Amino acid sequence: MEHTAENLIRDPWLCRTLPERMRKARFGIVRQDAHPYLAQEDAAYFFSLIARGADFMHRDGLIDAAGAEALKAGARSRISSGRFFGFISFNTVVGSRPA
Repeated sequence: MEHTAENLIRDPWLCRTLPERMRKARFGIVRQDAHPYLAQEDAAYFFSLIARGADFMHRDGLIDAAGAEALKAGARSRISSGRFFGFISFNTVVGSRPA
């Protein structure tokens, strides 16, 4: 997942800095919420992240093709046997701008 994040997240501090960025752009903050995403049984989204991370690791020479497939197979096995756990927290900021 770390390699997935390194390849997909352009600004790891966005959630923390977004309200101030919005204020600087003259938006008022109306609401800010965190939204947890928990996957245990139906983990299709998490599997897609794991698969992409394995592919990134292979592309970057960190593992070979067999290693990438083994990571994916391991994730599939944990999902199908009910041993998978994944959690991500998303952040929403709603702003308004005076007319």
